[in-house]
Amino acid sequence: MDIDELAIEGRTKFVLMDNNFLASGDYAVEQFNKIIERGYQIDLNQANDARIVTDEFAELMAKVKWIHRRIRFGCDTQAQIGACEKAIDKLVKYGFKGEIFLYTMLSGDFEECFERVNHWRQRSKEARKNHQQDVFPYAQPYRDPNNPHHPVPQWQKDLASWVNKRQIFQVTEFKDFSPRKGFKCSEYFK
Repeated sequence: MDIDELAIEGRTKFVLMDNNFLASGDYAVEQFNKIIERGYQIDLNQANDARIVTDEFAELMAKVKWIHRRIRFGCDTQAQIGACEKAIDKLVKYGFKGEIFLYTMLSGDFEECFERVNHWRQRSKEARKNHQQDVFPYAQPYRDPNNPHHPVPQWQKDLASWVNKRQIFQVTEFKDFSPRKGFKCSEYFK
């Protein structure tokens, strides 16, 4: 849907529920240009695919007025870390000063998921120390859409609890995190 079709009755702020706005290519460029020219504020509240962030997209995204000063990407596998890093670097290059928010699906094995979220924790620590672009992961345990009774492993719940409490995530190592009385996450590393 064209952004101008939403801009009725004086509306200038829009939450777009598109789960990968950038995937629409030239149409996304056209919409970004309209958003910028008209001074609209937007929020793309779903994850975008960092692998398709071109310099053109990064430059436009850096110019957009973001409602929450936040751009969201997905980082559900180790392989996506590099693409997210490149997208973030491009956004910074074009002057984006907001927050990078990374949806991180927790599935598969503990070690892979821990290494992935811990990568962003270390990057965030370095960024704050050097007054650079900060990155915040948001962890979501995997839920099988075809099985509503799918059991979520406790390690996924605990890892998500650690990641999603920013103040704890930034200062406490996961092994030292105690999500419930009498349990320390160091148990996951044995």
